[in-house]
Amino acid sequence: MNRELRKAKNLSDKHLMLFLLMNEWLKAKQRDRSVEEYLLKAGYKEIAVYGVSYVGQRFCDELQGSRSIKIRYCIDQKGSGSYKGYDIRPLTGKNEDVDAVIVTPIFYFEEIKSQIEKVVTAEVISIEEIIYGLVG
Repeated sequence: MNRELRKAKNLSDKHLMLFLLMNEWLKAKQRDRSVEEYLLKAGYKEIAVYGVSYVGQRFCDELQGSRSIKIRYCIDQKGSGSYKGYDIRPLTGKNEDVDAVIVTPIFYFEEIKSQIEKVVTAEVISIEEIIYGLVG
């Protein structure tokens, strides 16, 4: 497979994974299941969110206003700014202790997880585990 074709296939696979994730998330919401409920059951009260693109933004929106789960900060490759009041910082920045880091770029989860584990002691989980755990 030539390089451009492989690149297009990877992009297609990535978007399919995201579509399926968002479909499962909607199904969970239609069954009155919430991300907050999952995180509480797992014992996570203070979290960081890795990735502030579409899925990361929806994840932050889902937890905004929660009295039980606190997003302490977001981590993103672009590394600075804020999203709806959540501080965005690079992975190499000052990262306070949290119970878990939720990774939203699911296609690159394993690579990202290994990078995070070098600088953060918290548990690193994929949003995919959370969403599929809600409907499973």
